Amino acid sequence: ALRLSTDITSEEVAAGLQYATANGAHVLNMSFGSDDFGPDGDPIVKEAIDEAYAAGILLVASAGNDDTGRPTYPAAYYNVIAVSSTDGEDMKTGHSSFGPWVDIAAPGTDIVTTTFDEEYIATAGTSFSAPYVGAVGALVMAAQPELTALEVRAILENTADEVYYGDVDP
Repeated sequence: ALRLSTDITSEEVAAGLQYATANGAHVLNMSFGSDDFGPDGDPIVKEAIDEAYAAGILLVASAGNDDTGRPTYPAAYYNVIAVSSTDGEDMKTGHSSFGPWVDIAAPGTDIVTTTFDEEYIATAGTSFSAPYVGAVGALVMAAQPELTALEVRAILENTADEVYYGDVDP
């Protein structure tokens, strides 16, 4: 297993995904990413993602904050909705990763949240964008429970408006 930080390993990430799959999750948000999860990295997380997809779960992941077109995983996997970040003008944020592997965008700047010290802060990142997409997917599923995750994904992607990339060639 790969140690992704001082606090978590790829085995622990996979275990969380498997737990959610086994316990009836309908949507999985993955506000994390690393080259280590890519095709040449540790396969354990990819296997857990594939299991969740096979179980009919809507998979959503943050595209990353590298302001590059280089794919980030797990977002870049075909069975995951890759989410980039927009600003208040509905334009790609300067930090957001981008490219043809990104499926949709959502707000990801000036997001107000709390800290562990119970303070409010305004922050940014695609880790905040992905949960918006997952939440909308969950609302669609609640309104139309007969839809599959693939159908919900199509609804999300086909009803979103275009995002201007600015000086970036998408």
